[in-house]
Amino acid sequence: MQSKLFLSFIFVCFLQACASGKLVDDLKSEGELFENAQKYLDQKNYPLAIGQLETLESRFPFGLYSNEVKLQLIFAHYKNNAFSIAALHAERFIRFNLDHEQLDYAYFLKAMSYYSQYQSSASSLLKRGPEGFDQTAGKEAFTSFQQWIAVFPNTQYRAQAQAKMRILKESFAAYENRIGLFYLNGQNYVAAINRANFVLDNFPGTQEQGNALSILILANKALGNEAQYEYALNLLTTYFPDHLALQSGSFKTPFVEEKRLWVQILTLGFFS
Repeated sequence: MQSKLFLSFIFVCFLQACASGKLVDDLKSEGELFENAQKYLDQKNYPLAIGQLETLESRFPFGLYSNEVKLQLIFAHYKNNAFSIAALHAERFIRFNLDHEQLDYAYFLKAMSYYSQYQSSASSLLKRGPEGFDQTAGKEAFTSFQQWIAVFPNTQYRAQAQAKMRILKESFAAYENRIGLFYLNGQNYVAAINRANFVLDNFPGTQEQGNALSILILANKALGNEAQYEYALNLLTTYFPDHLALQSGSFKTPFVEEKRLWVQILTLGFFS
């Protein structure tokens, strides 16, 4: 009984402390809140920075620091790994601040938030089936990078955006190849061929085209399509002579002995 009373006392004290802290924040001026937020940002204490910035935004929506607060909220949520929240804040800022001098930075944070959200999803891809990996955030990231470069062709972040777009294209192609392998392993060879051709048609210039050609080679060989088999093998040998499947001097399936090897090839290393 005494322990329950003690826990109740601690809980009441905690609630009082929270209420007291909120009251203290409510009594602070705009400048004091902003200064505290900057201190927490400098310390990389993003949860506390977010608390101060949100208080600023709610108490002084049209204050002296209103736009800067909105930008810092995007950044703080992004650094706090709350990528979806950061992206929503960035979209809102862009919608209502089309003439802001730091609009390109808002576009940058929006794209990077979607990109990081996609990256965190991809890290657990090996634990799922091919149908379980949502590509939405990646597509949002790619579109955001495209829009950003189109609106700000001279942005200082252009090279970084282009590099991320290349990584995303490789990852999208790898995802399609992974499904192609899923069909191949299930002896659904026509579906595997269709998926590999989709990669060849839609992701030119990616290294994943070599993997798509390998799927075509194996699927066509299994179906007895000799002409298509020879054509795909010739393309692989011509354009991807260093591909893993050719390292023995002739085409050799890399996943006969260990299927997970190809899963690793097709899914890892795109976010380094």
